[in-house]
Amino acid sequence: MRFPKRLKYLSKAERDEKARLILEALTEKAREGALILVEGTRNVEALRRLGVEGEFFRVKIGKPPVSYTHLTLPTN
Repeated sequence: MRFPKRLKYLSKAERDEKARLILEALTEKAREGALILVEGTRNVEALRRLGVEGEFFRVKIGKPPVSYTHLTLPTN
């Protein structure tokens, strides 16, 4: 597995902690109703196995991928 340079120098415990914090933040945002953008079905399945429940938007469903130019997101 490859890591960005800044993560490569962290210990495994530090990387695990960062991953845990990111997952917690994502789970909380999902509970608040945030739309979660993922690449495909496997990403949705993996996040659900990790306990993230919410509304997922798959940007790639089969071939060809969804055009990003037609994606509009609400602004706050």
